Amino acid sequence: MRWIKRLIALTLIISMLGFNIESHAETPITNVPYQTYTIGFDGNYVRTANAYEGTFVLNKGFSNPQDIFILDDEVYVADTGNSRIYIYHIETTNEREITHELLKEPTGIFVTADKHLYVADATSNMILVFDEDGVLINQFGRPTEPLFGENSIYEPRKVVVDLRGNIYVVSESGINGIIQLDETGSFLGFFGVNQVNITIELLIRRALMSAEQKEQFASLTPKSTTNISIDHQGIVYTVIKNEYVTPLKKLNIEGNNILEGINIVDPQYEDITVDAYGNIYTVSQGIDTRGIIGVHDSFGNLLFKFGRQEINSMRVGEFAGATGIAVDKYGDIWALDGNGNNVQVFSKTEFASSVLMGIELYRVGRYDESAVYFQEIIRQNSLFALAHSRLGKFYERNEDFELALSSYRVANNKQGYSDAYWEVRDQWISTNILWIGITIGVLFVSHKIFTKTKAYDSYVGYKEGVYRKLNQKKWIQEIKLMLNLIKHPVDTVYDIKFKQKIRVRTAAVMYVIFIAINILSNYYIRGFLFRNNVEDMVLYYEILKWSVPLLLFSVGNYLVSTLQNGEAFYRDIFIGTIVAFVPVFLFKIPADVLSNFLTYNEAFIYNFAYIIMVTWSVLLLLIILKDLNNFKLSELIINILLTFFIMIIMIILYLIISILSTQLYEFVINIIKELMN
Repeated sequence: MRWIKRLIALTLIISMLGFNIESHAETPITNVPYQTYTIGFDGNYVRTANAYEGTFVLNKGFSNPQDIFILDDEVYVADTGNSRIYIYHIETTNEREITHELLKEPTGIFVTADKHLYVADATSNMILVFDEDGVLINQFGRPTEPLFGENSIYEPRKVVVDLRGNIYVVSESGINGIIQLDETGSFLGFFGVNQVNITIELLIRRALMSAEQKEQFASLTPKSTTNISIDHQGIVYTVIKNEYVTPLKKLNIEGNNILEGINIVDPQYEDITVDAYGNIYTVSQGIDTRGIIGVHDSFGNLLFKFGRQEINSMRVGEFAGATGIAVDKYGDIWALDGNGNNVQVFSKTEFASSVLMGIELYRVGRYDESAVYFQEIIRQNSLFALAHSRLGKFYERNEDFELALSSYRVANNKQGYSDAYWEVRDQWISTNILWIGITIGVLFVSHKIFTKTKAYDSYVGYKEGVYRKLNQKKWIQEIKLMLNLIKHPVDTVYDIKFKQKIRVRTAAVMYVIFIAINILSNYYIRGFLFRNNVEDMVLYYEILKWSVPLLLFSVGNYLVSTLQNGEAFYRDIFIGTIVAFVPVFLFKIPADVLSNFLTYNEAFIYNFAYIIMVTWSVLLLLIILKDLNNFKLSELIINILLTFFIMIIMIILYLIISILSTQLYEFVINIIKELMN
């Protein structure tokens, strides 16, 4: 029995250490410890079938490896802590390594077609070039050209080489951009300089921070590039860590970003690579719980995201801290776990193979063949938005615009929907233009005939009777007075201020109607191309968004007007603020209904209508406030500026009270817990 116990114990030990043992698993691992996500209709993550499954773990005593590169069947690992370049042959499993006295801390590696290894070394701050046998054939230190600048930082961390032999170097804290050298190491210039995205939020944060906090959290200095890759056409790709706007870039020859398909980005990108078909692969440090390995098509659209960050895990697909990524000629992903000191290999599932094949066929213009794959993808996952979008493009090219319209709508592809709707609308008008003319003519003639009959006289009499009864109602009189504001604003202000012809409760009802019109119209009445996604609506937030600004404005303006010896009471300002938006009450819904029949080509019509509507309302508001308070123009300008200042003060006070209340609540709860213990 003793040998049985030993066998069981040995089996358990091997199972526990299995993650650290090199293995060639022929059968894909099905019990994966992560979920796979893609992009759904609303632009957010949705679950999908597993795209990649772990098949192989390479553990060769690595120590903090920082980069990985694959050329043909050979895998090159920059084994930073061991001061070596480790080389592994995929087919034969043969392995070798390159060491050199100058190779102290390799952090980046690139291999050219002629098997020359370019290595960025963090200790020597040089680019070292080795031949296939590991013989040092060149080395490039800090550029000596005056154009490089005395204060420019040269601390090479990553490197790639284009087809002409030009070298692109990513320097630690290199805010001037990627350093570009020619094949002899001469400085050519800086490439792909990153921009600072200045926002109002950033400026406010800087105003409230100390100098050290500004440098750490709200710096106006461009972020340095984190990693770099280059495809077989010589196009450079970069990732920028802690960047939230454009952390992933595809740079043209001028260094400008040409990647337009990015829908979801990760601010913690560590590395990037590109396969032979232009598909982009990224790996990040895993703040995003939906995955740290990303697969994008050549346009930047996210196809899959998977993997997890889990320290001290022994499961394939969980990383202690991923630092590199590469793709072999079979499409397998080799992900470098720098903190876990291993390489994890993932193979495509049938589902991922179908997606990538469909994407590639679409990219090269074989749309009929790609449609078959996209239909199969939708059959397996109806929420795969990109498949619907690509299928819509297929239908559009085949002039099946109704189906294209349907697919684009499902995918929430508004540009595609606009293009398809243009054709559908054009076809409908061409088909029905004659009937439209006949219908208009019949209605016109019928109306002319009807006006000459006794029934018309009876209709007119009945209508006048209804009008007389309605005009006796107070709320109808108030509405008519509001409408009169458009033609005679000064007279209407007089009636509000001195005759009090509009009640506060009527204005309050109009206030509620104003909020309801904006919410319903923005999410339900507007055309698909112009409306907000209903799924994104938070009713509480929407109510606050439309109610609080008007309320703050009326209160703030009353306070300022009182200090300026204005003549208006608060009721006058409240009523005047609401009725000033009569153009919105009248024209917003018609404009939004019209948007259902417009494409992006006519968007200027819709936008112009909104500009007129809002401008008209603002002018009416200024006239009302001026006449209510009997202000001069200069006094009115000061009044408005001070009103906005008071609004900001009230918001700041609310935030302070809210924060203090939260802290007080937590303090009381902690005291109660202490007393209970």
